[in-house]
Amino acid sequence: PISMKTLLYALIMAVSMSMICSCSNKEESKETKREDVKAVANTKKIVHVYFFEGFNKSLGDNTMKELKHTFDSVAFEGVIPFPDSAYYAPRSRYKADKLVKHLRQLQASSELVVGFSSKDISDRVHGYEDFGVMGWTRISLHSSVVSTYRLADKSRLQSDFVKLVLHELGHADGLPHCKNSVSCYMRDANKQNHFPELDGFCDKCKTHLSKRGWNL
Repeated sequence: PISMKTLLYALIMAVSMSMICSCSNKEESKETKREDVKAVANTKKIVHVYFFEGFNKSLGDNTMKELKHTFDSVAFEGVIPFPDSAYYAPRSRYKADKLVKHLRQLQASSELVVGFSSKDISDRVHGYEDFGVMGWTRISLHSSVVSTYRLADKSRLQSDFVKLVLHELGHADGLPHCKNSVSCYMRDANKQNHFPELDGFCDKCKTHLSKRGWNL
């Protein structure tokens, strides 16, 4: 028969081993999290850019130069035709959501992708079936399209267009419209052009985007 002393010793050893395994698992979990964070930090933030046919090359090139201050890599993927499926004949313009889906098909990676357009774009928004927009993003696809068509002040075209692109890429990386600051790039246009009033991302939006790898 096993003595009480032996049983007590076995019980103590079992508890000790359990504690050691538990601590080991916790440490491993912490280490895994540290490695995950390190991996995210070491991942380059890449934006893939397409010009839809007819887009101003100089404006596009200058905009990509500006984007390089914010992203590790801005890759120009070429000039592409508008897909026939996106054309909306009644208004002679293009359906934005179909354009962003087309861009995602061209760029199979999960990295950000954006198309520059000089043609008018529209989609279902503000209770309208077909509403003209400056930009459009499908967050689930990390894909955006932006248009110069509704940027009326040509003297501010370059600066306003950069703000528009950053706004839509912010959406593509998970940001909603900002309600914290009227000067934040993520302010909702609400049927107006507020770009002259915008001077950067607010602190809350910066925190989100910095975690996503943006250089802000």
